[in-house]
Amino acid sequence: ALTYLPNDAPTFQILKERKAGFTSTPHLKRPSIHTNIPNLFVAGDYTATHLPASMEGAVLSGHLAAEAAIKAFRHH
Repeated sequence: ALTYLPNDAPTFQILKERKAGFTSTPHLKRPSIHTNIPNLFVAGDYTATHLPASMEGAVLSGHLAAEAAIKAFRHH
């Protein structure tokens, strides 16, 4: 997906959003931590964690994304 990366780029990378916004929209369908790219996962309070858009939801999402990344790495 990121075709501009050099060939010697690490197999993992963490991207952080510097200025996050807050939107409490419980009626919207939230995305999964999984993407169409096998080794790309997303995390944040906006993902589907069954918790409201909150710090708790963001932390849980981060844990779920990290677990999925570790699992994907081990099966690679």
